Amino acid sequence: MTNIEKIFIAAKTIFVDHKQSTFSRNDIRKQLGLSTHRWDMSFTSLFQGMVDNVPPLKFKIRPKFRNVFTRVDKGLYEFTNYGLSLFNEFDDII
Repeated sequence: MTNIEKIFIAAKTIFVDHKQSTFSRNDIRKQLGLSTHRWDMSFTSLFQGMVDNVPPLKFKIRPKFRNVFTRVDKGLYEFTNYGLSLFNEFDDII
């Protein structure tokens, strides 16, 4: 499983199991059980590339995982409609 997939699944778990429609990067980091250092080194740029208002050329994110999150407030994100449409592809993983 790629780190991008891990981020997506962690966010989906927060959304479905914890019934939170909005989440922060820190929520995802904690869901993954990562230290702040590990998140900053390997995951934060991937997460940013998954947000819908970030130019795709800045981060090398597979097109499938671009635009799955949108920023709704300072430090808070939620799934876009496109992101929600990917849920069924990951049902067997969580």
